[in-house]
Amino acid sequence: FGVSRWLGDTAPDLTEAGELVGTVGYMAPEQISSVPGASAISRKTDVYALGLCLFECLAGEHPLAGKSAVQMVHAHVAGKIPRLRESAPLIDWRVAALVDEMLAVKPAERPTTDEVIARLRQAARGAPRPVAIYARAAKELGLGDTDPREQDAIRTQDAPLPQ
Repeated sequence: FGVSRWLGDTAPDLTEAGELVGTVGYMAPEQISSVPGASAISRKTDVYALGLCLFECLAGEHPLAGKSAVQMVHAHVAGKIPRLRESAPLIDWRVAALVDEMLAVKPAERPTTDEVIARLRQAARGAPRPVAIYARAAKELGLGDTDPREQDAIRTQDAPLPQ
C-alpha cells in the first residue's frame, strides 16, 4: 500500500521527524498520530488500508469522498469512517462486518491478515449465485415470470458453491 519501513541497521534518512508519508485517504490512525520514531506501523496498518480499498470497491466510492485532507485525517483518528452498509446496504453482512472491523481505530481491534483471508473465503462460499440474485430481483420487481433455471436458482441460492 505504498508504505514501507527499513529493517536494516543503517536506515537512510529520507524523511524528517514528524513528517507524514502516505496517501491521506488510506492512512491508518497510527500512521497519523504516532510519536515520531515509534514503530507503530505493522501488518494491522495494511489491514486498515485494505479495509478502505474493499470499502471503495464494494460501495463504489471512498468512505471519505469529498472530504478535505484535514477532514480525512480527523475522520481516521477519531474513528468517523461510516459503516459499509450505510453506503452499500445490499452487501453481505459478513463482508460488511469484516470491513468495518478492518477499519477499527485501534490496531489490536482489527483482524489479522490470516483472519481477513479466512473470513472472505467463508463469505464467498456462502454467497448466493449471481443468477439467483437477478432472478429474485426480477421476481420482486414484478418483471414477469422467471424461467425454470432461475426458479431453481432462487430455491437453491443458499446452497454452497461447488468446490
